Amino acid sequence: MRPVGKSRRPKRADDIADKDLREPKAGRRFKRGRFLRRLINSPGLMGVAGNCIYVGFLGTAAIYSLTLGGHLTKQDSPYTAVMDGVAGMAGLSAREITIEGLKNVPKEQVLAAIGIHEGSSLIGFNAPVARDKLAKLDWVVEASVLRLFPNRLHIELKERRPYALWQENGRFLVIDESGQAMRRLDPAKWSHLPVVAGEGAQQTAATLVNQLAVHSSLRLLVRAAARVADRRWTLYLANGIKVLLPAKDVPGALQRLADLEREQGILGRDIASIDLRLGDRIALRLSKDGAEKWRKEKSKS
Repeated sequence: MRPVGKSRRPKRADDIADKDLREPKAGRRFKRGRFLRRLINSPGLMGVAGNCIYVGFLGTAAIYSLTLGGHLTKQDSPYTAVMDGVAGMAGLSAREITIEGLKNVPKEQVLAAIGIHEGSSLIGFNAPVARDKLAKLDWVVEASVLRLFPNRLHIELKERRPYALWQENGRFLVIDESGQAMRRLDPAKWSHLPVVAGEGAQQTAATLVNQLAVHSSLRLLVRAAARVADRRWTLYLANGIKVLLPAKDVPGALQRLADLEREQGILGRDIASIDLRLGDRIALRLSKDGAEKWRKEKSKS
């Protein structure tokens, strides 16, 4: 016989589905949370994380200090090779450097000015500071530096145009039209430029060169020009003749000289100097050979 009491009905499919759709018991969530808390509170894990943060902080501080002190931009610094290696592994070394507007100076000289070379570290590289360094070079008019992450540099330069050679204290310097000396340029490579000397010569050379350019035949004969008391010019020609120009109306004096050369060939005679300082007359001084010939001819007569 069956026991008296509630009969147990079989489970329906709906009941089974409802049970499976219920949320997990609180105990399961508690177990997972407890596992995460144990993992986070693990002394070993927190020790490793703390050490990593500490080492990272010290490394960042060290790099910042070396960069601030300029040690990473010095080619002979013992830290440079280490940082280059680290930057290379991290993909932060200079792999592509392009320079636009460079004509008279080698690329290596530009890169040396900002402490960079192919393969060097770009960690801590400051483009505005590099631009200011380039702009301070005496042969640069304008400069711009653009860093293209992670490992590219693009530099644009506007150079000063060599205009003349200025002789100062026995040495020659290349100058531009404004008289700015470019001490890094080799004067031997610009020997075809006109040579000027004397007080104030570098600042007034452009005016004289432009005035001579009107008379190309005279310009080709001029070997050098000396500024006298910062008032006037004396020209030294390739054939040894010295031409004294006035303090004022230099174009008029050059025109008179060009007319004499065209009409009488005066620059091909035995003359030591031509004085054009007086507007109404021209004074000539014979050379030694010319004076000797003149004395012989006079004695015959």
